[in-house]
Amino acid sequence: MPALHELSDKELREKLSTGELSDKKVTIARAILRRRRQERFQAWIKRHVWLGAILAAIGLAGIFSLSKVGSEDVSEE
Repeated sequence: MPALHELSDKELREKLSTGELSDKKVTIARAILRRRRQERFQAWIKRHVWLGAILAAIGLAGIFSLSKVGSEDVSEE
C-alpha cells in the first residue's frame, strides 16, 4: 500500500469512508486532506488577488460617499 500522502484526495476519502484505516492513520489522512484544501484555497486567493483589490476599492468608495452625504446633511441645518 502506498503512503497516505501519495494517495489522491478521492482515494483518501474512500479509505476514510470504508473504515480500513487505523485511528492514527485516520487522523493523518484528515490532516492531509485539510492541508491540501487549505493549499488550494491559498492558491485560488493568490490567483484572484485583483478581486480583493476591486472589492476594497468599492468598499472605500462607499465609505467616502456615505461620509460625504452625511456631512452635507449636517451643514444644511
